[in-house]
Amino acid sequence: MPAHLFCCCRRLEQDPTFLGGLIKSISQIPRPCTVAYQLPSSFILPMSSLVGESNAVLDTTIDSRLLLPVTIYYEDTDCVGIVYHSNYLKYFERGREQLLGQDALVSLFDAFGKSFVVVNVKIDFKRSARHGDNLIVRTIPTVESSFRLEFDQTVWRINRDDSQTLVVKGTVQMVCVTSDMKICGLPEMITVDMRASFGELLDPKPKVGRRLPLKKQIAATTKQRAKCEFEIEIYYEDTDFTGVVYYANYLKFMERARSQLFGFKQLAIMKRDHRASFAVYSANLDYKNGATIGDLIVVKTECVIESDYRVAFEQNVFRRRAALEDDGASGDALLVKGSLVLCCIDDGGKLVKLPQMVFELPAVSGQ
Repeated sequence: MPAHLFCCCRRLEQDPTFLGGLIKSISQIPRPCTVAYQLPSSFILPMSSLVGESNAVLDTTIDSRLLLPVTIYYEDTDCVGIVYHSNYLKYFERGREQLLGQDALVSLFDAFGKSFVVVNVKIDFKRSARHGDNLIVRTIPTVESSFRLEFDQTVWRINRDDSQTLVVKGTVQMVCVTSDMKICGLPEMITVDMRASFGELLDPKPKVGRRLPLKKQIAATTKQRAKCEFEIEIYYEDTDFTGVVYYANYLKFMERARSQLFGFKQLAIMKRDHRASFAVYSANLDYKNGATIGDLIVVKTECVIESDYRVAFEQNVFRRRAALEDDGASGDALLVKGSLVLCCIDDGGKLVKLPQMVFELPAVSGQ
């Protein structure tokens, strides 16, 4: 018997009132939060996706399916101390599943062999979320055609005063496919059921042009494009229940290729001596096909320093050899085409210039 339990039993034998006092003391201990974060009653969000970048607010009567609370745990973060960038795509996925209904998605797959797949992701990272933060994922659906859905998705941090700060914004385009991965028309759960629930909200919305900041050009000698290839085999953990690699995992594959390009030792020195780490600023991914268990894929990476603050990457993922093939005689088949921009942040998450050592890395300088 544990010592503390033995002492309690002895004390109870000597003083019958001890148990009542113990229960009262335990009941007064503050309970840890073990449930999902709840929206404050006064919760509002800027309706930027529907009205550009105005200061309009989202009515608290908005359908609850459009808002998903997320609490950040250790597992969501990386060694930089912030939420790992590909995890936001998982939060986007949860927001879409809540909106579409998990039961409906399972029934669609089990009964008809149909599922939704991502064909394009555009995402901009505005700020960093950290361990313990409470976030809200807002999802606004649009039926772009009889074959294509688009979701405007944003992630907001709920501050201590219940105000909201934009963390990530993006758009995700999806199509419905059959069991053999052929595109088919959108099912009735979209064209009928969702239309009945959301009405005009599903209509295509005006596209608001995004003004890009002017790039501060640097010396032409730094414009050399670094290149590398990195092979990866696909394991069970990389796939989802539809049998293909989960779409967010391609960002992980790309990050591994970038780390190989720069070198782990150089990245560690940059963080230790310069208090600087790379963070993804924006990403644009086009999904052409899906890898499956046992496939050998290759991430082909090219990078160029665009300014004192930004490094641009072109990263394309190819299937080099399928699991059932003896070799890659058919050549590399394009799976995902990606364009990413990285910047540097300090330990507090503040944007900083690229350290000089980045310009001197063999992968960048060509030495």
